[in-house]
Amino acid sequence: MTKSDQRQNEWAKRIEAYKASGLTMVAWCSANQVNLEQLKYWRRSLTSARKRSAVEKRNSHRCQSRRLNTG
Repeated sequence: MTKSDQRQNEWAKRIEAYKASGLTMVAWCSANQVNLEQLKYWRRSLTSARKRSAVEKRNSHRCQSRRLNTG
């Protein structure tokens, strides 16, 4: 696992902890000594990465279906 992967996993865990806490972003960041802007950045980044992954999977599935239908 690369350092980038480790960092993404670490931030994904932090974001899940934030969501589960029921606290506001400001309150959670203060309680966990996390920079608010970093939390916002990683939340956006990981959400975008998940969306890209879902689109890629969907497109891959469509391509496979087309090959099966034309073959």
